[in-house]
Amino acid sequence: MQGKNPALLGDSTVESDSYSLSSNERYAGGQHNNANGKVSSGNSKNVYIGGVLVATKDSTIQTHANTSTTVKDGFSANVYIGG
Repeated sequence: MQGKNPALLGDSTVESDSYSLSSNERYAGGQHNNANGKVSSGNSKNVYIGGVLVATKDSTIQTHANTSTTVKDGFSANVYIGG
């Protein structure tokens, strides 16, 4: 898919984030670069590659901070699953 491997359930993700705290807290700000999370949900159309669910836009990611987010970008604009 445009020269990239598809993201699958359980695959590692690379995260980058930044944060800031109020001036009366210990740290003023910071960032995490190249932290790792993992794909924790696949697709609702039951599409598999090699027996593993394919991740799509809005699939769930378990972050390095043990919170959840969803796939927002990095997906193919011309590969459609179940549509």
